[in-house]
Amino acid sequence: MSHHSSMWVLTLVIKGQGYDLGWTPLHAAACEGHRAICAVLTEQGSMARVGEMDIEGRTPLILAAQEGHWSTVKLLLDRRSPIDHRAYDGHSALSAALLENNRYRKAIHAHIQTYCQSRIT
Repeated sequence: MSHHSSMWVLTLVIKGQGYDLGWTPLHAAACEGHRAICAVLTEQGSMARVGEMDIEGRTPLILAAQEGHWSTVKLLLDRRSPIDHRAYDGHSALSAALLENNRYRKAIHAHIQTYCQSRIT
């Protein structure tokens, strides 16, 4: 995690920047791939809600998937982020990961499919 991007997330928390997008600190941390910050924000008893949407209907999981942040996606799935949620543009975390040209899209796709199957059985 770079110092600059960590400071950006902290600035969001302190000054409330990014709220024009309807982002919570969890949205910002997920979008930037800050797994450790996401972990702290989603610890049991915290106020962060993994299914909260921004003004475009995107959850932190969708943002992490579209940016290719594999470890953050896994954490958010483990924290019971809603896997079947679709943003207002119709994209889910899975479709966002597949549409973005990132090097982790196959891994994210495989993990999300496996996770969906585990919820069904």
